[in-house]
Amino acid sequence: LYTALNALNRFRLEQDIQKMSKSLSAHYNFIGHSDIIEQFREKIKRIAMSSSRVLFIGEPGSGRQTAARYIHYSSGRAVEPFAVVNCAALYMGKVDSNLWLESELFGHEKGAFKDASHYHKGKFETATGGTLFLKEVGALRADIQAKLFRSIESSSIRRVGSDEEIK
Repeated sequence: LYTALNALNRFRLEQDIQKMSKSLSAHYNFIGHSDIIEQFREKIKRIAMSSSRVLFIGEPGSGRQTAARYIHYSSGRAVEPFAVVNCAALYMGKVDSNLWLESELFGHEKGAFKDASHYHKGKFETATGGTLFLKEVGALRADIQAKLFRSIESSSIRRVGSDEEIK
């Protein structure tokens, strides 16, 4: 009896998740009904069904973040976090911007540097299971870009002050 009830409850939860996902993807939708917009929507839906990494190229204001949200909320990751990192804004006002930026992206261990009084979860870990949208990656220094792309390619990170790889 309990197995049947559990199966029924799971089925209902999965239906609720699908309804919420459809509701959210409708909220983050593109306005318009031209052939180009319809083709774009279809491409995004195909992308959302995969686990591929996506690179958006376009001018500020062209809808890159909206497209990323639409992919996220149209995918199986819709119930997981959607984290946004504006890489250009991360440098502002930081004395040791390189170390601070790595900490924001990858996290750090307690004692990893002078002000690291506690463990910190970075944006990559925060977005685990969901989507991480990185804005203005071109504003980063080349060495940070290399570390960032290495982490994306290997699907793993290393917190500042740690030797452990985290998937």
